[in-house]
Amino acid sequence: MLNDTDKAQEIQRIREAAMYRLRTEGVAVAVQTLIEISGDRTAPKNARVVASRTLGEMNGLGGLDALGIEKPLSEMTRAELSAAKDRAIAYLAELERPPVIEGIAIEVQDGEAGEPPELGLFD
Repeated sequence: MLNDTDKAQEIQRIREAAMYRLRTEGVAVAVQTLIEISGDRTAPKNARVVASRTLGEMNGLGGLDALGIEKPLSEMTRAELSAAKDRAIAYLAELERPPVIEGIAIEVQDGEAGEPPELGLFD
């Protein structure tokens, strides 16, 4: 009979073996299936499109990569680099702004704390 430590080690060994099979045999089967579906002219068009898109995404040809978002800088055009720079500058400026709490703004002079305005129950 196994003690708790041995049981935990056996469970971990089984999980690692299953993950290894998934990452080797499982991926090979998945890719082969996608290739078969995308190349089968008798398969429904939507199935072929999904299979082809998935293969493209797995190869870095689709999804965000196709929009140039995850594209390496060395592969970007001048216009894409300029747009990426503008997005980065805007995002950095947003990060540097102090947080804003939604509500009523209260004027406060240096060194003094103002009293909050009187509010009703639903204001």
